[in-house]
Parts: sequence; structure tokens; C-alpha cells
Amino acid sequence: MTCNRLFLTIAFILVLLPMMVSCGQKDGNAQSEASTIQVPDKFVGVEKQLVGKLFEMWAKKGHVASVDQAAALLDIDVTDSMRVSLFRKFNENLNIHERLARYRAGVFILSNEEKHIAEYIVRNEKKNQEFPTLEQVATDLNMTQEHVADRLRFLSAIEMFFDLGGPDEFNKLGFSYGHKFGDVTYDLGIHQHIFSIDGGLPINVGCAKEALFVVASEFPKNEVKYRAYDPFSLEAIDVVFKDDEIVSILPETAKLFEGGTCGTNNLFANEANAKAYALTLPQFQNKEAPIVDIKARFADTKAQVAKPR
Repeated sequence: MTCNRLFLTIAFILVLLPMMVSCGQKDGNAQSEASTIQVPDKFVGVEKQLVGKLFEMWAKKGHVASVDQAAALLDIDVTDSMRVSLFRKFNENLNIHERLARYRAGVFILSNEEKHIAEYIVRNEKKNQEFPTLEQVATDLNMTQEHVADRLRFLSAIEMFFDLGGPDEFNKLGFSYGHKFGDVTYDLGIHQHIFSIDGGLPINVGCAKEALFVVASEFPKNEVKYRAYDPFSLEAIDVVFKDDEIVSILPETAKLFEGGTCGTNNLFANEANAKAYALTLPQFQNKEAPIVDIKARFADTKAQVAKPR
């Protein structure tokens, strides 16, 4: 019995260890260890191809590529039903990969477009204490109502939302939060940190601090276009790197908020938005929010990367 308890304790620590490493921290062994992970037998056919590609992409520190991004690289059409299947299998087997244990399944199942729709709805529901109308979501995100409703039905299939069958006097959207809402929005959740390397297909990284680390360590000589969305205003923020320098930041007033975990390490359109967002987080109710200059933090990150291990 003593041996069994010791084994379980060690296994639990190994699963939690990646979550104990703060975002943006150097971890020299992460890539070599992750690249040896085999795809479990429960994934077959196209699912096995997709999971294998994800494991390959996740072998790089800071990378959190999604299923649709892996499918694009493999030139595979991935259906909603396949993503639902993968979501369920990932949720039932979070211990098969450090990335799943750390970020949960939703981060890898939702497309960036779906995350954008979800974040818009969540932000407006919190702000106004009611769900926006389908028309409002579609208009503000420059989508058709039919497309938004179709994506919300998919999000209902993974139980992030619940399909009410139509709007009513209490819910103008026609969808409410589902049983898996907390799992899908956990930490990094629906925040987006999107890279395009030399004009290539988009890839996702874990947070704003990790974005700076990935550029400095992997793509110092490339042109990297990085897009994030202000969690307070949902305004797009674009940072362009080239030859190991930041060549542009739009808007120029953008700041980096450092909260310690991927869910709180975000870019904001300005310092006022970052401070307003900090007031919604319990850990910053009684202390000053850690808001820093993006270029200054990138310089610090480059110096960290340059240090010998």
C-alpha cells in the first residue's frame, strides 16, 4: 500500500509540474521530453494523424496549436463532429500530454474565430448583465447571424453553451452557458495569442509573455505578426517583430499585463483598460496591477534567452 501511494503521489506531481512553471519561464527540457510522447491507441485514422501533428507542434515551448491549425498543415478537412469526438477524448485523458493537463481541452478544440465569438458574448454578458442579441454579435464581429448561430450550436455540442432553441424575453441570444463552460474558459481559455511567421499559416501561443519568449528563442530573424485581443475592450492589438526587434505596435498605447498565469498575461490597448481589468481579478484588489511596456519586456526576454543554461 505504501508503494502504491508513493507511486500515485509521484505521478500526480509529474502531471502538475508543467502548471507550476510560470508563463514565459525558460524550460530547456520541455521540447525534448514532449517530442517523445506517443499517440495513444484510442486515436485512430484521421484522429491519430491530427493528434500526432498536435504533439509535434506542442513539442515546442509556448506553442498551443489547435486542431484546426494542425488540420490545415496536414491539408485535412476536420468536421465539427470530429472535433466533438476529440474534445471528449481529450477531456477523459488529460494526462496523455502536458499541454492538455495544463490548458484543458477547449483551448485546442475551438478555432480562433469561435474563441472570438465566445469572448465577445462573455464580455458583453458580464458588462451588461444580459446576453447580447444574435444580431448584435453578428454586426459587431462582421459575420452573418446564420454563421454565428451555427458556431454557437457547435459550442453547445461540446457543452460550453446550451442551445435554448431560440431567444426569449429573458435571453435575447437564444444560448446560455453550458455545463463545460468553466472548463473551456479555464485560465488561457478563450484568450487569443496568434502568430503568423513570414506570412505563413497562423499558430497559437500560450500567453503574451510566452509570445515574447517564442519570438526571442525561435524566430529572432523572422517577420512575426502577433495578434491578441484586449480582454477588456476586445480591441485588436497587433505587434510586428523583425530581425529580433519590435518594429510596430498598434495601437501604440498598448501595454502588457503580467498576472502570473496564461489567463492573466495579456496585451491591453492602453493602461486604463489594463487597470480596469485588474479590478475584476481578486488577486489585484489590494495591490497595484503589474503593467509593463511591451518593448522593455521584450528586451528583458531577449536577455533571458541569451543567458547560458
